[in-house]
Amino acid sequence: IICMGDLGIKNRLDHLMLSKKLDATIFSKIGRIIAEIHNKSFFNGAIPILFDNEDFQELKIIYRYYKKIKDASLIKVRDKLIQNCRKNKITLIHNDLKMNNFFVLCDNKMYLIDYEGAYYGDPAFDVGYFLGHLFLYYFNQPTKKNKQIILNFWNKYIDSLNFKSKQKLENNIIKHIGFIMIYKLIGIAKEEFYFIENKSKEKIINISKKIILDNDIKKVNHLFRIS
Repeated sequence: IICMGDLGIKNRLDHLMLSKKLDATIFSKIGRIIAEIHNKSFFNGAIPILFDNEDFQELKIIYRYYKKIKDASLIKVRDKLIQNCRKNKITLIHNDLKMNNFFVLCDNKMYLIDYEGAYYGDPAFDVGYFLGHLFLYYFNQPTKKNKQIILNFWNKYIDSLNFKSKQKLENNIIKHIGFIMIYKLIGIAKEEFYFIENKSKEKIINISKKIILDNDIKKVNHLFRIS
């Protein structure tokens, strides 16, 4: 059993993201690991039965996508996205891929904790959630390092994935990114990004709306062009 205290809060990814000690290459490893989880559980007959956790899934969906979204144009996109998410149950997903569930120790040994909410569902839900966090760091501070962190994760994940319909997955991931950034700035988890100033929050929320509503955005890499 590994306790959170043993891993050390200074080694938690959200703390490392705000320091100069973080090695951006760790995100390639994270991308590969998440892809491996999705590949190995892809239409795996036994896993859907073992991880039929719809109640927990719905709880996450309500808080992340329904509590704070009031704009009619966003609601239309959200309802379609969540409908697809509920139908597209094809892999095991962690369901809480946020910064404070990753720990990076010496020699870039990485630990992912908090699997209690894992269930068989849509991988776009998982990856969009994680990338939503990374893009919040980027849009708050669009540095070369923050951009490289995203590219390291995304390129390794998508290259390692064995799925045939990657473009549809990517389209859905992009929409999730927009909704997750809004949720993280105005939802119940907004304290996680305490370091983002109000002026920047307003800008990022507007960027998030563009990401959600612009159907011409087909690639995750295109998000770097938005300002």
